[in-house]
Amino acid sequence: MSSKLFMICAALPVEVKRLCQRWGVEVPSAAKPVSRIFSITNSRAAIAVSGVGGANMRRLLNSLPPHPVSGWISTGFAGALVPGFAAGDIIAGTRISSLDGEAVHPLPLFDDPGKRLLYCSESVVRTPQEKRQLREWTGADAVDMESLSVALHAVSRGEPFGWIRAISDSIQETIAFDPSRCLGDDGFPSLVKAGGALLAKPYWLPYLLRMGKRSLWLSQRLSQAAAEWLQKL
Repeated sequence: MSSKLFMICAALPVEVKRLCQRWGVEVPSAAKPVSRIFSITNSRAAIAVSGVGGANMRRLLNSLPPHPVSGWISTGFAGALVPGFAAGDIIAGTRISSLDGEAVHPLPLFDDPGKRLLYCSESVVRTPQEKRQLREWTGADAVDMESLSVALHAVSRGEPFGWIRAISDSIQETIAFDPSRCLGDDGFPSLVKAGGALLAKPYWLPYLLRMGKRSLWLSQRLSQAAAEWLQKL
C-alpha cells in the first residue's frame, strides 16, 4: 500500500456524506469525528469533521496523531463573494486569506492556475451587502469558516494544503436565518437548539427545509468533484 495519506477535513457530516458513501466509509460524527483510512487508487485517505468554526477545527486537528500527511484538504460548502457563482458550482484552490486579510502561504497541494482566493470568517456572512463589502476588503472569491485552520495546521507541519468547496449561496442570496442558533456548543447541529430557534421564529422552517434539501444536493456535487480531484492526486 502507498505511504501517501491525505486528510480530508470538513465542518459538518452532511458536507462529506456523499463522499463517504462513495468510498464506503462511515460518515464521521461528533461522537466519532474521524473515519477509518480508505484507499483511493494508489493512495490512502481519511475524512474528519470538526463542527462549525475555526476553533472547533483547530481542536480536532490538534487531537489527531502526529503521523506524516501527504496533503491536507479542506472541503465543504462556501458562500460566493463574486458575481457569476451559483449554488452548486465547485471551486478549488490553494490560496487562502487570514482573518486580518493577509495571505497565508501553505505548500500548494496541486497546480493552481485559477488562483482562486478563499477567505475564512469567524461568523456566517449572510447578506449581499456583507458579501460585497468582504469582497472589496479581501479580494476573495468565496468565504468559509474552517479552511484557515486547516491551512495553518499544514503550514506548521510543513505539509501541502488545498481546498475544494461547493458554492452554497450566490452573492445575491440572503441566508434568511442564523445558522448558529441551530448548533450546539460543539459546532454540530442540535435538535434542541433548532427546536428552540423554530419556536421563537417559526417562519424559519420553510427555509430550513429548503436548505436541508440543498445541502444533500451540494454534498453530491462535492462528492463527484472531490473524488475526481483526489484520484488525480
